[in-house]
Amino acid sequence: MKKITIIANWKMSLSLHESIQLAEDVERGLPPLPASLRVFLCPSFTALPSVQPLLRQCLLGAQDVFWENRGAYTGEIAPSMLTDLGCHAVILGHSERRAYCGETSLMVHRKVQTALANNLTPIVCVGETAEERDRGQKEHVVIEQLTSALSGIDEKKEQDIFVVYEPVWAIGNGHVVAPEDAEQMHQLILHTLREMYSPAYLDAHVQVLYGGSVDRRSVGPLISMPHVGGCLVGTASWHAHNFLSIIDAALRI
Repeated sequence: MKKITIIANWKMSLSLHESIQLAEDVERGLPPLPASLRVFLCPSFTALPSVQPLLRQCLLGAQDVFWENRGAYTGEIAPSMLTDLGCHAVILGHSERRAYCGETSLMVHRKVQTALANNLTPIVCVGETAEERDRGQKEHVVIEQLTSALSGIDEKKEQDIFVVYEPVWAIGNGHVVAPEDAEQMHQLILHTLREMYSPAYLDAHVQVLYGGSVDRRSVGPLISMPHVGGCLVGTASWHAHNFLSIIDAALRI
């Protein structure tokens, strides 16, 4: 059975009360999940302590982390703070962080290393803008972001990693990449990773997901592609009915 991962990114869109209600509604609406399907919920930092006790089948993730374990870094979140709250994974290098917060490839690399050192599974986002795509640079951009973020990982530690192909031009606007195009980019990502890591490590510990305006209509065709291992879901994860429909589609694969 194909292994599938669905990750909900709640971004900065829900209050504490709304986050609690959504977590309760999602957990209440879930059927028993097979071992082949993992579901992560990634609330805002302020909601993490309240959401974690509500989770029975879903796993908890965060939306970012700093690259140092402690220190005078006002406003940042240390990895130990996330693991103390029961987080299993953390989103890194999201295009919104790169665009609005000036996050560079070096910063993403440092965050990946720190996450792994603290037993947090990194969810590493890569993807091109519309301008880069129009200039025929999408492959170059994705490969650069990928190799920068994931260089120097010790395979012997056998830690899991998610890579999300998230074309920036498709985020939040309803423009979903055609499944065949997503499959092609996922093959490129896996080809690049094969030059960095052993086949055994990739098969056991690395999963490539798609992100960008995923909804209940588009998710089935996307995750039916051979190399698309799941989805990072934004807007469609902010309402329980929509997100549960996505989970239902994943269960049918």
